[in-house]
Parts: sequence; structure tokens; C-alpha cells
Amino acid sequence: MPTKGNCKKCGKIIFNIKNRSGYCIKCSPLIGRYKRDKIHRIKMSKILSGGNNPMFGKIPWNKGIPRTQEVKNKISKANKGRLSLSNNPAWQGGKSFEPYALEWTEELKKQIKKRDNYTCQKCRTIKKELHIHHIDLNKLNCKENNLISLCAKCHTIIHRNVPPKCAFISATSAI
Repeated sequence: MPTKGNCKKCGKIIFNIKNRSGYCIKCSPLIGRYKRDKIHRIKMSKILSGGNNPMFGKIPWNKGIPRTQEVKNKISKANKGRLSLSNNPAWQGGKSFEPYALEWTEELKKQIKKRDNYTCQKCRTIKKELHIHHIDLNKLNCKENNLISLCAKCHTIIHRNVPPKCAFISATSAI
């Protein structure tokens, strides 16, 4: 017979009160705790790494089983056009296929990196491996005031978040 009681926080009637410590699902301090707790995630990652992982050394059930041509065709048909070109959320109208200007050279890139002291202009980390970013996103505009040095991580973030980068661009143009 399930036990019945009221939530300690909101007073909602709940069943199996022993399993929930007296809280409903919405009010429980345990729900979602592990998602937010970064320390817990790191700790669990270390605990379950290597030989401690329950899947360590086990062969997947479907390893070595060849797919028939029929199955391959079904998978191909299901995935066809899913994330290609304009269906991809990162698609910007074929912009990556546009050519760079003739001024876009290794020498120019080195010059910009040196000007920025080999420092990412967003997160301020000092790195030798830097990308050169066109502030106005125009590959043909290779003026020095339109180019900045970014680490790979920041460069990816800027190109992934098209609207928010505009705020960053105006802030960096003052640098």
C-alpha cells in the first residue's frame, strides 16, 4: 500500500512519501542537483573512467555484424538532407565557399598575431595557435582594423552564436 502525505514545501498531496523525503518532484532539492553540480560530474567522471566503467572492455552487441544493403539504404534515406547545407543550423547561405581576398596571406596573419601580442582578444589567453577573425565577417575586407586574433575556442563560439557576436565585435573594435 503506497504511503500518502503532503509536500513539505508546497503542500501538494504525494504518494510514496518515503522515496521522496517528503517533497513532490517539483520541490525536491535532489531533482536536477547532479546536473548543476560540476564538482559531482568531475568526481563521477574520475570514478567511472577506465576499468571502473561498467562498459569497459565489453564488446558492443552489434560489433562485427555487417549491415545488409537494405539496412544501409534505409539509414541513408533517413539521414538524407537532414543537416546538409540549408538544413544545418550553422548554414550561412554558402558563405564558406566565397574566396578570400588576394591580401589574405600568411604574412598578414602573422602581422595581426604579433600586433595582438599572441593573445586571444576575447578571453585574453596567450597562445601561439591563434585564428584571425574578420570582425565584419567579410572575407574580402583585409584591413588591419577589421582583423583580430582569437583562440580556436572563442572563434568557434563567435561563429556559432551569430546574434551575440555583434555585441562582442563592437566591444573589440574599440580595443
